[in-house]
Amino acid sequence: MSVIASPNEFSKLGTDKRSNAQSDTLVGEHSIGGPLSLRDSRMFLDVATLRRLLEVAEASSIKRVQIDRCGLRIRSWKDRHGHVYETWQIIGVEPKPEKHLIFDGDTK
Repeated sequence: MSVIASPNEFSKLGTDKRSNAQSDTLVGEHSIGGPLSLRDSRMFLDVATLRRLLEVAEASSIKRVQIDRCGLRIRSWKDRHGHVYETWQIIGVEPKPEKHLIFDGDTK
């Protein structure tokens, strides 16, 4: 569901009914920012980054990217009119194809 089409409802980027390949149990959740936040926060992903992530996902038997030691780099900016906004960047080690515990036979 698109955030633009339904601003009061949203789906998380990259999620579906499968929590992950190993069927782990969800034990907690928290959000930083998002569509229900009043902050002006923006994330820009260029074509090269999106293409690279897609290439890595295509190499996975379950067609997903895994980014270990991931985090967010949040920077605050002020425009010439005094409006303050944030830019968000996903950070982590080199993305790798996610492996299925059973089918790929590897836990790392």
